Amino acid sequence: MVEQINRTIIIHLFTLLTALILTAFLSLPTSAEDGSTLFKDNCESCHGTKARGPDRVAPPMVAVKNHYLSEYPSEEKFVAAIADWLKKPDHGKTLMPGAVQRFGVMPPLELEPDARRDLAKYIYTTDFQMPGWYREHFRKEHGKDPQ
Repeated sequence: MVEQINRTIIIHLFTLLTALILTAFLSLPTSAEDGSTLFKDNCESCHGTKARGPDRVAPPMVAVKNHYLSEYPSEEKFVAAIADWLKKPDHGKTLMPGAVQRFGVMPPLELEPDARRDLAKYIYTTDFQMPGWYREHFRKEHGKDPQ
């Protein structure tokens, strides 16, 4: 049992370290890339739907988007809030305290302001795949279906 827990912790730490290193190399300032490319290069490895169960290092993007839409339903406010979070993630400003408790606060993305807005707009306009477990989790936490 202890060996399994230690193995899981090592996997999580290795995954997180890999994500941080990739973020450092892939987050070079640029405003020429579109939101889709920015998402693939900076977000998908942690917020994509491929990681499941204990292998996840961050909430799926559909969860992030749902939380932000509930607070910032207009595109303008949503994009501004996401772009601000990407610049300086802050435990005190999180809309997802349970996720921060489980995964910690993500590192800031060193992107130019235009690139952060392009990425945030992509998140706002994209219908992300919902993991099978997410609908029930959202109902349990919020008493309603996700948007």
